[in-house]
Formats: sequence, structure tokens, C-alpha cells
Amino acid sequence: MRRAFITIGGLAVFAVALMGLYLYLKNRPVLVPEFADTSRPEISRLDLEQITSMEFQRESGLLRLTKADEGWQISGAAIPIDDSKIYDLQAIFGRLYAEDVIAEETPADLELYGLEEPRAVGVATMADGSLVEVLLGDQTPAGTTSYLMLRGDPKLYSVWMNVGMHMNYSVADLRSTVLPRIDTQTVTHYHLKNANGEVEVVYYPQGQSPHLFLMSRVVLTKPYVRPQGADMEKLQPFVDTLGGVQIDAFVEDAPADLSRYGLEPPQVDVEAITPEGSVHYLFGTTYDDGKMTYFKLAGQSPVYGIRESRIGMLRTAKPFNLADHFVLILGIDFVDQIRIDGQGRSHVLGITRTQVAGQEEPAETFSVDGKSVPDRSFRTLYQAIIGLLADAPAPQRSTGAAEVTITYVTNNDDLGSLTVGLVPYNRDFYATDVEGARDFLVSRPQVSAIFQALDTALEAADADASEGGGQSG
Repeated sequence: MRRAFITIGGLAVFAVALMGLYLYLKNRPVLVPEFADTSRPEISRLDLEQITSMEFQRESGLLRLTKADEGWQISGAAIPIDDSKIYDLQAIFGRLYAEDVIAEETPADLELYGLEEPRAVGVATMADGSLVEVLLGDQTPAGTTSYLMLRGDPKLYSVWMNVGMHMNYSVADLRSTVLPRIDTQTVTHYHLKNANGEVEVVYYPQGQSPHLFLMSRVVLTKPYVRPQGADMEKLQPFVDTLGGVQIDAFVEDAPADLSRYGLEPPQVDVEAITPEGSVHYLFGTTYDDGKMTYFKLAGQSPVYGIRESRIGMLRTAKPFNLADHFVLILGIDFVDQIRIDGQGRSHVLGITRTQVAGQEEPAETFSVDGKSVPDRSFRTLYQAIIGLLADAPAPQRSTGAAEVTITYVTNNDDLGSLTVGLVPYNRDFYATDVEGARDFLVSRPQVSAIFQALDTALEAADADASEGGGQSG
């Protein structure tokens, strides 16, 4: 028993010692310089920010880069540059490490190493005017390293093969394939134009939408005469699609004729606007048997390719499919009265609010044509009225007079009175007329359902009155 206790105690002491050693190693001061690779011989270490130009002479030709105020530029090629590739090139001069030191002194026969006439020569110009020259030779027998010398250094080194790969970068290798990021949390506008029409979506700050008759702060201001709320469930795939645009292929730097790519005019024009700026894409025709699509950033020259499957929704989106379909939906708290006229009938729905001592919200009583209507029956009728849904966009504007009108008298000075007119369109549909905007069609059965709900509410009022129950709440 005593031996077991000693063993357990020893283990505990050992565990504590290990923990102390771990904490010491984790938190001990780091004595090596930042970025230094102490495991390999250092060939050259410089302040990369002091490099003002770089040039590389290779079998494929000369590559020259200069640093301007706006960043690095390639001579003879006005293209966006991948910053990580610029670092790769800078590191050849200022973060260069050897795999091995082959010779401490310059070999008598450099031809043996492919350095009599180097396979590639890189020259960096520093801010003080000094030059750094790197000479790349043949691959070593290992096949994963190459011979290299630094002008002014007698040593012969071997370096990892990526140094040779970087010295042989082409212009295409340096091209940035990163597109501007869209911060969907700060977008204020989306604009889409395709074969199905034009859509403008506006995001208003919470509580600041000027369109009080809409339940949503996200509004389609085009193509409709009168702004229409957005259907957020259907809008989200559009937002996700736009955020997923990426470069799958490079096509041409500075095309003289954009029309050959279907980009002048574009087949799809889409823009996301934020307070910081905008991201504006133009999409053209498909190619490669419809698998790929030409596209570019507006205001920039290069033409790229993207898989059509990534952006199909931008091409096929229709305004009606992004909008909510409520013809006019008002919260009951905004409404004092509704007048319904049509089909040889006329009805007035009333909402009376009475402040009750000790209660924050006023008590509401409801009536139809002066008859008191039970709460549940009236709210069912109200839902039938505001639940009028557009079944389709109106293909053409109807010019006739409204056969049925629904007028909301609100208690909001900015809203005033709002009228929905239902204009005969054909045997199946009415065209809606909301304050002069005739954008949608609604089915005739929906309108019939409103009058049926009216009859049901009146029957409930009569039944309630005959029972002597009065208003129930």
C-alpha cells in the first residue's frame, strides 16, 4: 500500500515538473529575429520595403517590375497583381536561404553548375541605388534543389526548387485572381439588369424606410411604378450568388472588341453598392458548350471566365420572383376604417380604440356597416383583405376603371388614405391599381373570398346581436 502511494506521488511530482517545463518553453523569450530561418544558411536578408524595382532575365524573356505609389506594376502589362507573388519575388533578394553550401569559394568551372551562363538572373534595385544580383544555375542531382550564387559572394549554394520557379514566373502567374469582396452587411443597394428586366433593391436602415405602407425595410424600387417589399427568402440566393463570383479562367487582358464576348452591351449587369464603394460585374455570353461565361469588372480591361453554374441565377432572376406579393399590407394599428365598394355592394369597416385606465394599449372594438362584430370574426375578415396576393406581374397596363375598390383610412398623417383598385383584366384576373400603380394581377377567386369573408363577419354580427352578447372584445 505504501509503495503504491509513493508511486502515485512520484507520478504527480513528475507531471507538475513536465507542466512547468512546458510553460517555460512556451513563454521563453524568442532570441532569433522575426522571419529568420536559423535552420538553413542565410544567403541574403534585406528590408523588402527598400526594393524599388526587380527584373528577371530568363529563357522566356525579361520580366521587369517597378514599385509606384499605387503599388507594384509590371512593365508592359497593366494587370492586377497578386501581392503574395510579389512577396515571392522580393524574397529571392531579401529572404534567401540555402539548403546547403556546396563550396566556400567560387568553383573554377562554373559551367558544371549551369552558372557560366546562368539559367536565370534576378536583379533588385534598392532605394539607395545599390543592386542585389542573384544567379540561378542547373538543378542539382537531387532534382529538388538548384545551384545558386549571389553576386559578390564567393560561395556556391543549393536552394530549394521554388526559388527557380519564382524566378521564372510569367506575367500570367503574377495576375491576381482575387475579386473585390462584397460586405453584405453594409450593402445599401443592389442593381440587376438582365433579359428579364431591371431590378433595384434598396436596404433602408431599421426604422428609416420612407415607405411606411411596406412591412419590409428592404424594398424593390425598380421596376415597379410603386415600390414593393422584397421577399427576403427569395432574395438571399441572389445575394449569395453575387458573393460567390470568382475567376475560374483568364481570357484576355485588353480586348479591342468586347462585343465578341457578349460584354458590349453585357447580357447581365449587376452591382452591389456600400458606403465604401461598389462592386460592379458585367457578364456576357457562354462558351465551352455553355459551361463557362465571359465576365469582367466594370471599368477594368481584363476579361475572365466563370462557370455558368455559379452565376445562373443572375441571368435568370425575374423582378417578380424577388418581390413579396402582398398587394398592400397594413398593420391593423395603422387603420381606423376600411371602405369596400364593388359588385353592387358597399361596406364600411370600423375600428374604434378607447383608452382604458391602467392599460397601456387601448381597447379595440370592431364594426361592419355599424354592426358590432366579434373580435375573431373581424380579424379573419381583415386578414382576407390585406392578404390579397399578386399572382403575376401585369404584362401590359390595364386602362379600364376599377370594378372593386378597397380604401384604407389610416391614423398616420404621412400615410393618409390608401386605395387599392381592382380593374378587370380578363375572365381570370383583376389588375391591381395601388395609388395609380398597375403592376400586378390578382385572381378573381381572391376577390370573391373577401366578399365571402364580409358575409361571414356580418352573419357573426347578427348572431352576436341576437344572442345579446354585444362586442366580445
